[in-house]
Amino acid sequence: MRGEVLKPDDAEGPGLILGDDGKQYHYLAARVHKGAALAAGAAVDFVGLGDDARDIYPVAAAPAPPAAATRSAASGAPARPDSLFKYFRRCLWTNYFQFNGRARRREYWGFVLFQIITFILCILLDIAISYAVYGTVDLENDQFLPVCTVVFYLYVIIPGIAVAVRRLHDR
Repeated sequence: MRGEVLKPDDAEGPGLILGDDGKQYHYLAARVHKGAALAAGAAVDFVGLGDDARDIYPVAAAPAPPAAATRSAASGAPARPDSLFKYFRRCLWTNYFQFNGRARRREYWGFVLFQIITFILCILLDIAISYAVYGTVDLENDQFLPVCTVVFYLYVIIPGIAVAVRRLHDR
């Protein structure tokens, strides 16, 4: 849930956060992610449990990008968000073993979509390899070599679990 810090945690007592639901939540500085200091008016993302706020993440206001970066030079339209394939690549290379943080819905489903597409391509490639080696593809007589599929499956186990854990952090 999103909210705004009304009063920071100090010697006078616990801090207060006004949630988007209109309720006030108490919090302690120990519940803030990485011990970040919160000032009055700061935007936060948190989990509300009763009257307490837990798992508090400061929402950093992103600095405004230059006008040239936000608009396409030819059309003047706003810049597009990352593509699903870009999220897939980021999960496989940059965030390979990244279990902390959060994954957007778009990142998770982009990873799942391209993982399925890549599995299908690996199976088709394995069929072609098996046909080249054995001259036929016969599953009953063990004349199928799932080399690419097994290698890809072993490679995506860790990033698949990592993106699922990061996605579950939003729950």
